[in-house]
Amino acid sequence: MRFFESILSQTNGYMGIRGNFEERYSADHLQGTYLAGVWHPDKTRVGWWKNGYPEYFGKVINAVNFIGIRVLVNGEEVNAGVQEVESFQTELSLDTAVLGRVMVVKTASGRVKIESTRFLSIVDQQVAAIRYRATPIDESAEVVFIPYLDCDVRNQDANYDERFWEPKAGEQTANGGSVYARTIENPFTPLRFDVCAAMNVVGSEPARKMFHETGLGYVSLSLQYHCAKGQTAQIDKLVALSTSRDTTRVKRDAQDVLLRASETGFDALLTAHCEKMANLLETCKIELEGNPLAEQGIRYNLLQLLCTYRGQDSRLNIGPKGFSGEKYGGQPIGTRKRF
Repeated sequence: MRFFESILSQTNGYMGIRGNFEERYSADHLQGTYLAGVWHPDKTRVGWWKNGYPEYFGKVINAVNFIGIRVLVNGEEVNAGVQEVESFQTELSLDTAVLGRVMVVKTASGRVKIESTRFLSIVDQQVAAIRYRATPIDESAEVVFIPYLDCDVRNQDANYDERFWEPKAGEQTANGGSVYARTIENPFTPLRFDVCAAMNVVGSEPARKMFHETGLGYVSLSLQYHCAKGQTAQIDKLVALSTSRDTTRVKRDAQDVLLRASETGFDALLTAHCEKMANLLETCKIELEGNPLAEQGIRYNLLQLLCTYRGQDSRLNIGPKGFSGEKYGGQPIGTRKRF
């Protein structure tokens, strides 16, 4: 899973996510969200220390998990880490950078088809969008979606298992909510980053909105569906992110961006994203006659490079691993800082 999560990573230059599942997955994996230019000094820890090594390394830190959607079918949580998977297909489009997945899992009350489509907008780089669907195949079922935002995250490669965020209480709205966090204090530098993520959830009808839940750095919304056999329940989850790297009003900025995205809607956001991606990719199109696998590999790398950094922000660059993971101290910070 870690391998596939890496090669299926998505980015738009402002933020990036690994190819994680939206729903719970309890088997081995690396949950990862990374925000361009948001980093923190991590005290160096190596077994081969030499004179001249820095006391701190600048590290891009795992940020708010904004893709999360828990899924309950007749009270049983969908979790491909423990349930039998009957079929599975996932695809990262080399034309649009849209990630699609279709999976059928076997629950105690029958098979359930899970479908997801998500993208990080190349038009409005602070926006992420997910369309998520669940369909009972064998019997009717109660399906509950719990989309959430969670700032209680950590880096798996933190040298001293340190949590880099101080999350604040989540806030509810009618159709979602927001979370806010600040990087922890550090003895080396007074620099701290503020991050806010806000979500708006639109469900297909008929749905019953059950409850909100908030906690420290956490907010969720629950929607309940009574699905007949073969009937699909669907939600669109739109997310906006803002950081203090770009504004002093991160909460207000995230809310403004989310309002604009919600007024546009998932379908129009997707169309605009795909059109711009097609135009950008046309500028670096490469064709290799007689070697489709080599052409696919080059197109994949061009897509990742193009999405990671296109030169719009002189404070950023192309990091050693793009937005695909945590090694080498992270990825797209302005420079690979050593102290």
